[in-house]
Amino acid sequence: MPLAEHLGPVRPYLDELIDRHPGGALRVLPTPVRYEFAANWKVSWDNAADGIHATFAHRSYNLLGKEAETDTVLARNPAATPMVSRAFPRGHSVVDQRPGIPDGPWATMRPLPTSDELVAALQERGESHLLDLATGSMLNVNVFPNLIFVGNQLMVVEPVAVDRTRVTMYLVLAPGAPEEVDLLRLRVDEDFVSFGTPDDLEMFERVQTGLAIEEDEWIDTSRGAALDVVEQNGADDGADDGGTAVEEAARRYGEIVRGDIATEAPVRGYLREWTRLMTEPAELTGRRGVPERERV
Repeated sequence: MPLAEHLGPVRPYLDELIDRHPGGALRVLPTPVRYEFAANWKVSWDNAADGIHATFAHRSYNLLGKEAETDTVLARNPAATPMVSRAFPRGHSVVDQRPGIPDGPWATMRPLPTSDELVAALQERGESHLLDLATGSMLNVNVFPNLIFVGNQLMVVEPVAVDRTRVTMYLVLAPGAPEEVDLLRLRVDEDFVSFGTPDDLEMFERVQTGLAIEEDEWIDTSRGAALDVVEQNGADDGADDGGTAVEEAARRYGEIVRGDIATEAPVRGYLREWTRLMTEPAELTGRRGVPERERV
């Protein structure tokens, strides 16, 4: 299907990630971080859409922030913030932390190597407003089935086997911004990759081990279901609705489910799409190859 149709109402959020870069220009650093873990690819999708685990799983990252007297976004009680999650048709989802950080993304960052000098350079030129561009937008966009935007990272998830997954993480730079912004992005990126990603990989493999037991066949993913709001046709009770572009997309593509940051609505959403893809017959089309003598 056309890309716009596949994206549906998640497309405006993808546009936001692009448009926050000056001139809408992005550059992907050609030296990605690649890693593999011994678990099914779907656990990475559970992780990307889950807003509750970070407070507990990323203890070392949060302790470092506490030592630096920084209120890192991951250290907060997820149930006590106005942050929201949204599940879209076709398995896409977003985790929007922005409502819970009124002082902006940079306010959640603890000191990093060389960051004092880089920040001072921006401040001296009157460009302090660009500090929020140096860190992620605090909007995680998950494009089913294998593309995840988190922070300033673009992540591609590749199943290798039923119990093995490969992830490639690319750092996205902002070529239209001052050099200091990209240098800060490098520091921010390596910070979480060093202190947060190992926690996730450990949890992934422990989950895979747990899934192998025979005593419990099913997993309960109903958290938040009773409080989730269905934004039918882009209209709801007047809360943050993502803007008119999201409303228009919802009218065309179907309902959006909104919940707090701890809801499992995004998990239920992508699993519904996965189930549909695994059970509905695929419409296959083919075309005749062009004989060698007819090629131009």
